[in-house]
Amino acid sequence: MVPLLEFPGVEYVRSWSLTLSHGVTPSVALVEIAPQFDMPAEVGTLTLTFGDVVLTFPGCALDRATVRRDRAGMIVSLAILDRRWAWRFGQITGRYNLRDERGQLLPETEKSPRELATMLCAALGETAADVSLLPDDARPTVAWVYANPAEELARLAAGLGCTVVLGLAGAVSLQPVGTGNPLPVTGTERTRNFGIDPPTRPDSLLVVCGPTRYETTFRLEAVGQEPTGEIVPLNELSYAPASGWENEAWLGFANIADPQARAKARQTVYRWYRLKCTAPANTPGEFHIAGYAGSVNDVWQLLPLAATRLLTCTDADGTPRAEPPELSGRFWDRSLDGQNIPSQRRYPGAFRIDRNRGLVQFAEPVLQVNPAAAAGFLPAELYLTIAHGVLEAATHVADCYTSERAFPGEPRGTGPAVLPRPDLARTVRTTYDTGNTPIGVVENTADLEAEVAAQLDAAQALYETRLTDFVEYAGLVPISPDGAITQVQWSATERGAVTRASRNSEFSLVAGMSRVSACTVEP
Repeated sequence: MVPLLEFPGVEYVRSWSLTLSHGVTPSVALVEIAPQFDMPAEVGTLTLTFGDVVLTFPGCALDRATVRRDRAGMIVSLAILDRRWAWRFGQITGRYNLRDERGQLLPETEKSPRELATMLCAALGETAADVSLLPDDARPTVAWVYANPAEELARLAAGLGCTVVLGLAGAVSLQPVGTGNPLPVTGTERTRNFGIDPPTRPDSLLVVCGPTRYETTFRLEAVGQEPTGEIVPLNELSYAPASGWENEAWLGFANIADPQARAKARQTVYRWYRLKCTAPANTPGEFHIAGYAGSVNDVWQLLPLAATRLLTCTDADGTPRAEPPELSGRFWDRSLDGQNIPSQRRYPGAFRIDRNRGLVQFAEPVLQVNPAAAAGFLPAELYLTIAHGVLEAATHVADCYTSERAFPGEPRGTGPAVLPRPDLARTVRTTYDTGNTPIGVVENTADLEAEVAAQLDAAQALYETRLTDFVEYAGLVPISPDGAITQVQWSATERGAVTRASRNSEFSLVAGMSRVSACTVEP
């Protein structure tokens, strides 16, 4: 009985082999034929037949044809790709599982992994794909902008401990790595090899999230700018009046004789305020950031400031947006009685935040009336509530939430395998009483831990020790790849057909290679 391979326009087949493998890269059928006059079809159904066994692979494409001469004469070699050749094309656009300033999912963007996988498969034209085995608890943030659906599908599957499988029935599925059927016992086995595949594993897995975002209330101090550009507290300015700022009229600073210095005073004095310390402290450089285990010794560790708070509000059109920074305190509100406001309140005017320098800048002076001097003024007592990160003092690297899981057994001295999750971030918002004294924190650590645990579970599954199996059968055996059956190869010459299949191992490392580049996916 002669094993048959059929493809539209292909004649005089002498030998062939097809290795079906996991992933989004197309598998390749290598076919040798005698020279023929007609060109094969570019796209068609590839059919393998041996006795009662018929295997069909629709949508295959001719990739290349080469000619060689040997003792038998002229031989034409064809490479035919399975239908995944088309997956290197196409696009998908969308942003899902976005998080607000508090690190909470925006409900209107929430998509489960199975929903994301279904969308990706649909973009590939695979509307019957089975995604039911994909873990569905995690909510990975995705930002697809005309992205390749196959690459994104492989990335999504790998991040959840799964792989993309094209089965014999022609259906695409996502299956957990290492989980699947045993190789069949048919009575036609020619050879069988068992083994184990211990993982080349690290000592631990380390999930590293994006920079932690804190929200803190800071006390501000009035500063001014020297003609040289240096920014210092008011009383340290080289052009500070001898009698002190508290006795100086702010309208023109007439007692500053130097024109350049006077111009700087008009530009910055009572108009520029800088982070001084965390409330309710009053000592410059005294920073206590709730939820941060290290120490903050200087303001540079808090810069650049964020542009918002860790609270969200809803616009009139229903769009959720992060709340802007809040500025409050005690100041003169230009009331005609010449009195400062009696208690702390929100500043009603406009201001600008220089995030890189920790400055709050006003278009007009913000100050208090000096009750001890008829024509004098004092800096306002101001507090800024704003989100920010923290830079580690020793490394100058942003503080991030991390979670490490050690593998059982003796350490091998490798250190951890780092799993970046920049889409996740810990948020810690300090709450205060009316006197700016901290009374608690609101954070998202519990939700974050659940998301990170799912990531660690998926990654750990990839490092399990697995039993391997390799069988060579006589004839064509209809074996479908799954999460454990990694490769199946059918081949034939005039002497007959052979089926090779492997479980939890690969016997052909070049099965998916072709002259066209396929997408490369990093898990």
